[in-house]
Amino acid sequence: MYGLKSGISGSEGFRGALLHLSHDESTVVVRADWRDESARSRALDDTPGGRVLTGLPERPGVLAADSFGGVPEAGIAGPDAGREPGVVVVAKRHVGGRRNARALVSLLHESGAWKSGFPGFVSANAYISPDGGTYVNYPRWVDESAYRAYMADPRNSAGQKKVARLEVAEPEFVLCTPREFVGPDASTA
Repeated sequence: MYGLKSGISGSEGFRGALLHLSHDESTVVVRADWRDESARSRALDDTPGGRVLTGLPERPGVLAADSFGGVPEAGIAGPDAGREPGVVVVAKRHVGGRRNARALVSLLHESGAWKSGFPGFVSANAYISPDGGTYVNYPRWVDESAYRAYMADPRNSAGQKKVARLEVAEPEFVLCTPREFVGPDASTA
């Protein structure tokens, strides 16, 4: 990820990024954390590394590039909250407005009653796009067997029916593994 390591990581306001590779090895997901939206915008617009990242859709061999900016919401923690995740899902849901996005945050918190004790569950954090039309959930598990057990739990499928009622388009899911953390350069920390 040339853009992260050669310019973005030295940008003021950059707090770090976690690089993920999808299980089918067709998708790279970068989850970056910034001090605020203006720091993110400046880095992407005003640095060579940022221009590499924003130019990804035009690069040869890149089939698609998507960017999501969102405001973090309070998440939920599982019994393995202190452990490194081995499996992550990026669940992008198109909800059409802030009311539905907030309803999804509420459903996430309601589900915390059972997820907080589910073996192998690390945590889940939600993000809402500035316009409120997109909700991204970022749940994590210690390994694939914990993820599969979680997905097979009937409480999970029961909750998905409530979630689907709030969506205006098909959701997008990427099952991936965290690969590398890129931290801020020492000069900007």
